Amino acid sequence: FETQLGPDAWLDHGLAHALYFQGEDMLEDALDFLESRSSNWKKEELHPFLYTHCWWHLALLHTENRSFEAALAIFDEHLWVDGSDLNSDPQVQLNALNLLWRLETRGQAPARQRWLKVISG
Repeated sequence: FETQLGPDAWLDHGLAHALYFQGEDMLEDALDFLESRSSNWKKEELHPFLYTHCWWHLALLHTENRSFEAALAIFDEHLWVDGSDLNSDPQVQLNALNLLWRLETRGQAPARQRWLKVISG
């Protein structure tokens, strides 16, 4: 279908769910897939929710893989960029807070300094 339709972030999102819920055995496949697709996620072309949510899925996979630095880099570069106009969208805020919560539950103290940025908008 993609050769006919072109890249589609909603399809990427759907497959991210399908791969994630198949368990740890599919973690590397999910990471490889989303990393290969991420160059198609352009904030100028996508709704703020979809843009950040696709990146959230990739950061979630890195978190599950215990690659916390990669997850935090995605947070800083795509989920919550200081001064971004995307930050006013409540769904963007929820994506950011959800990732921070998941990092906190895994003992990642570096995430704590980011909480105030999101909460203060």
